[in-house]
Amino acid sequence: METENARTLSAYEGHVAEYLAASSPTLGPDVTEWLAAVVTPYERARILEIGSGPGTIAEHLIGLGHQVDLTDATRAFVETLRARGHHAREFNVLTDPVPEGYDAILAHAVFLHLPREQFAHTLRRLMKALPPGGRLAFTVKQGDGEEWSTAKLGAPRYFCYWQPGPLNDTLLAAGFATVEITQWTAPSGQSFLAAIADRPGTR
Repeated sequence: METENARTLSAYEGHVAEYLAASSPTLGPDVTEWLAAVVTPYERARILEIGSGPGTIAEHLIGLGHQVDLTDATRAFVETLRARGHHAREFNVLTDPVPEGYDAILAHAVFLHLPREQFAHTLRRLMKALPPGGRLAFTVKQGDGEEWSTAKLGAPRYFCYWQPGPLNDTLLAAGFATVEITQWTAPSGQSFLAAIADRPGTR
């Protein structure tokens, strides 16, 4: 039986052009403010980005002087990133070993496609790959329950929604020591939760 993630990746794989056409080529102020908070402790962070998509976030961070390794589980996105001049590679956070040696791991609008149990397991894997004091930053959609949606792509994608309390508890249960969760509303009206969580220890 095809898993939620595999089916969602298939939707992206076949509809990257539609996704890019429906996406803003620039970052909104809420996202840039969150990214500024993510990299505040670092003069020049080495960042692993999971789900780089069109590359907009990576390009913003690179412009600020940080080193970003771009990855995506969708081959079509990787090819798009390479065509834009990036050294991108395929990486599936559910099936591939998590590389170590990064100051921070970043995933914008990626983990919202993972069921809760799968998400919790992923958090534990990422926490162990970070150095002491290392940082995980990600966003999910705010809400209740889960659903399949054909919005934006015209193909079904799985979404799992979160509220701040359960999200905070899940991060602490995965072993993260400090957690900061902020909220913003996208132009579409959808509320997002942006999390910054640090592994115990000193940078």
